[in-house]
Amino acid sequence: MHSSLFALPLGLCLCLSSLSAQSVVDPAFAKGVEAATYFSMPFGARSNAGWRFLQIHDGLKGKKLQIKQLAFRREAGSYSIPPRSNAFSFRVTLKLSTAKLAYGKIDASFDKNHGTNKRTVVLSKKVNWPATRVQHTAMPFEFILKFDQPYSFDGTSGGLCWEAQISGQQDLRRTIYFDASRDYSNTNPALAVQPFGTGCIHSAEDFAMSARGSSSMNWRGKVGTLYLDGSNLRRNSMAIGVIGFSRTQFAAFKLPFLFPGHKQGSPSGPCYLYTSLDLLFPLSATSSGTARVTMPIPAQNSLNGQRVYGQFLSLDTASSSLLPLVASNGVEFQWVKPYRRTGISYLYTGNSFGLSGSKRINAGLVIGLQ
Repeated sequence: MHSSLFALPLGLCLCLSSLSAQSVVDPAFAKGVEAATYFSMPFGARSNAGWRFLQIHDGLKGKKLQIKQLAFRREAGSYSIPPRSNAFSFRVTLKLSTAKLAYGKIDASFDKNHGTNKRTVVLSKKVNWPATRVQHTAMPFEFILKFDQPYSFDGTSGGLCWEAQISGQQDLRRTIYFDASRDYSNTNPALAVQPFGTGCIHSAEDFAMSARGSSSMNWRGKVGTLYLDGSNLRRNSMAIGVIGFSRTQFAAFKLPFLFPGHKQGSPSGPCYLYTSLDLLFPLSATSSGTARVTMPIPAQNSLNGQRVYGQFLSLDTASSSLLPLVASNGVEFQWVKPYRRTGISYLYTGNSFGLSGSKRINAGLVIGLQ
């Protein structure tokens, strides 16, 4: 069991998880990891009169960028938000400039925040955004506004200011929440955790096996503990907790891998292997069918954005399947290094032609630029 402590840091170094395809993300710490909060304006909240929404990004001050698109991503880290969102559309006019004002001095009047190089990069265009399903600790930037022409941003004198005027919202059946940053720092963040997939049922139990994750971190001490908790396991029997470095490939098998004989309609329901079998933890389930993997982990800034995955497996001797195993859902864990308050502010009003609005400092949507 203790040998896994030495395997983990090496495995993390060798199994780097993919970061966002966006070349620039603001706030910068959120490239590949989710920020601290979420909100729905202006794209995911319905307003009969539309929205006018503006953000200032001081984190991009000093940069020179050729920008072809502005992108956003769904919130992933809240269990209270439905995992699926339907496709929807709206009409948008998008303007960019070098901000005239610093983020902390954002003005309630929209036009006063723009610099003299303001340009309309999308003019009254209908945009169709896709249906999505939350399956990762940080979602990809799937919601994209492609510019009619590239915009040359010069941050010599200020940060980026972008403004969206939204109208004609269609098929927005429920509120959709987007990843956002807010006005505080976190010097000791826990691992981000996201369950994915579904478990199946042991022949001696009534409910599908389930797995959840949590952590306890000490970033100052450079150590932490990962917890993988299982429920609805075969009571008073052996189970195996799995920690893996991939959720897409194990040896010659593509993941998720459907266990032979455990298809839809079988007594157990479909059973899948969701993670590579890199670290195995034999455990004894309690009389209530629970078990916990407790694993020491490093807490180092260099691991920011890296992921590992967890799952429980159990032998089902009463099963007639070729592979008599049942399994829980998978759990994704991601390292999020300590972060500071971010230099973003936003301004909004529930009217696409409103001249002024309500403002908030040190908060705003996470954006990806390409």
